[in-house]
Amino acid sequence: MPSKYPKGSEWRRWDLHIHTPASTLHNEFNGWESYLDAIEAADPAICAVGITDYASLDGYKRIRNEIDAKSRLANISLVLPNIEFRVSPFTKQGSAINLHVLVDPREADHIQRIEDALNRLTFTYQGQKYPCNQAGLRDLGKAFDGSIKDGDAAYREGVKQFKPDFEVFREWYDSEKWLKRNSLIVVSNSSNDGASGLKHDDGYKAKRQEIYRFSNAVFSGNPKDREYFCGKGPDSEEQLAQTVNGRKPCVHGSDAHKEERLFRPDEERFCWIKADPTFEGLRQILYEPEARVHIGKTYPEARDENRIISSVRFIGTNGWFHDIELPINPALVNIIGSKGSGKTALVDLVAYATGSWTSNTNSFLYKAHRELEGSEVVVTWSGGGKDAVVVPKRLEDGRDQKVRYLSQQFVEHLCSEDKVGTELVHEIEQVIFEYLDDTEKLGETSFSGLRIAKTGSVRNQQVRLRSSIAKLNQDIDELRLEIDSRHQKAERVAELENERKGLEKQKPAFDSEEEQKIEDELSVLRDTRQKLVDKISAQKQQLERIAEVRDRVASFEDDMKGFFNELMAELRDLGVEREELENFHPSFRGDVRKPLDKKEKQIRTEIDTETGSDGDKYPDKGTLCAVDHRIGELEKLSFVDQAKKQRNIEIQKRVAAIDAEIAKLRKAIKSIDSTRKTELATKIEERWDKYLWTSPEFMDTGSSNLIHRLELGR
Repeated sequence: MPSKYPKGSEWRRWDLHIHTPASTLHNEFNGWESYLDAIEAADPAICAVGITDYASLDGYKRIRNEIDAKSRLANISLVLPNIEFRVSPFTKQGSAINLHVLVDPREADHIQRIEDALNRLTFTYQGQKYPCNQAGLRDLGKAFDGSIKDGDAAYREGVKQFKPDFEVFREWYDSEKWLKRNSLIVVSNSSNDGASGLKHDDGYKAKRQEIYRFSNAVFSGNPKDREYFCGKGPDSEEQLAQTVNGRKPCVHGSDAHKEERLFRPDEERFCWIKADPTFEGLRQILYEPEARVHIGKTYPEARDENRIISSVRFIGTNGWFHDIELPINPALVNIIGSKGSGKTALVDLVAYATGSWTSNTNSFLYKAHRELEGSEVVVTWSGGGKDAVVVPKRLEDGRDQKVRYLSQQFVEHLCSEDKVGTELVHEIEQVIFEYLDDTEKLGETSFSGLRIAKTGSVRNQQVRLRSSIAKLNQDIDELRLEIDSRHQKAERVAELENERKGLEKQKPAFDSEEEQKIEDELSVLRDTRQKLVDKISAQKQQLERIAEVRDRVASFEDDMKGFFNELMAELRDLGVEREELENFHPSFRGDVRKPLDKKEKQIRTEIDTETGSDGDKYPDKGTLCAVDHRIGELEKLSFVDQAKKQRNIEIQKRVAAIDAEIAKLRKAIKSIDSTRKTELATKIEERWDKYLWTSPEFMDTGSSNLIHRLELGR
């Protein structure tokens, strides 16, 4: 069956917390018709709603009937029941904790199953257990206040008083196997009626953590809560795993009790979820709480649209493909199908249309292009541009390389023919390098460069175990690789410059001079920050070099000690006097650690000075903390649309990163042109001299093969 959502996960607005005219408490709605009309008129559109009532399904059942019998709410893709409970202990403000049970509505008998479970949840008052249903809540209200005669008033009072202890609620929920399997628990984090209100001088800290552990998600639109529960706050991901059972997604709703409040949360903190509007889509946020949920006026989309494929269309393919336009998700795309269903054909044609295909006699396109001759492939980019190509009689390799095309043959090569795994390792290393913090890259522009910088001591230890000629071979190979990489570095500079021009064109325009002034200052500050990061990286690189020297010194001391111990036996056999043996003990002339410790302390002081502390103010102190503090101040002052602001930030960050990388690449190119070629000639001459000095017996016409192997570094 074709998917209802062929493009897959996209950012959509959800509101998982709206009440109904059936809600017993705080009901300010004007009636069902007004309520339903307001939902159908929602603008901007809402794809999913959580129909909320206190301890019941009354409102949800009415809406379900309106949908099934009258085809109402056709604009809402997902309607699910949200049963709101209030449980003890009480917050510092005297309110019970709000827990919500969001239930999967797919099964036809889900309403009956939920109500069966509610019948088994009880609250004990004066020794009597009252079940969570209409009759039980009504009886509880009358038992609590004997003066109440009206049934509706008694039910309302019963709902107010139905506040089971958290442990009772958890035991009930864990025992309801169907409900637990088909629902999610979301806890409010309000300081009034949420888990964060359980402070009481930390007397309820353990209880608060248990409530978080029990919950799958958190109801909160507070950015600080989102940072905390994503592991970006005071507690790391590892600490969250220990205290609250891992990271939690933060979702938000309008908590509407009247039509005017429907889908209008405070401060326009709308809830955006990147998933299909299904309950399984909602479950996905548990595994990717940061990537799949966003709270804000607009959804986040800060990538370069000119590099994202929006759709692919095939025209006149002689029956190979239907003449339809295939929508493409801007993020992860999976093409699933049995062997021979056309997966490789699809990607081959996309690669050809984007100028990224290379000749391969085993490829689908090479074998079938005569049957596809005259077919048109149209690739549409999210930025609005299009690439269209007609399959010619004679295929040509692409030049534009607008996409990174890894053919099936290339993947098979990585998995089978690449026995050493060199190419596969290179692909993995590049991914890892991109995710490192800038200050951890030590000023390097590639993983291989960083590996050399970080493993200097190990490499030096290996070098000491080799001959001088082997070391020279290594140096010569590295120089040759560096010199050979000049062309790639120059191409990378050109590629980055083109990317920078494209990003400059995508910078959003701001609506006022004040906004522009703030964003201009932010741009300058981010540039300043990048320079500080580069400086700190260079200083950290110096610390790595100091650690490398220490390792070399320690290793050499071990070698000296080993040499002395080995020599002792021979000296004793020779009859050297005991008091004279110490004369053979090799050692440094003085304290070789003190200068290194002094230099390390100086560099760390410089790093601390450049980094600064949280109290630093800009521009009084031009530290990294001060700059970050000022950036934070300006971002709070800025009232630009959050999505536009985020896009401007991402573009500025990328431009700054591009400028930094270009500077490093140009420095490397200059080094190659000015010194590396001379160094290579010197190293080759030095190796030749060492070889002649070490092995004069090989100086004949038969030594040419050996010398050739030395030059190759084998």
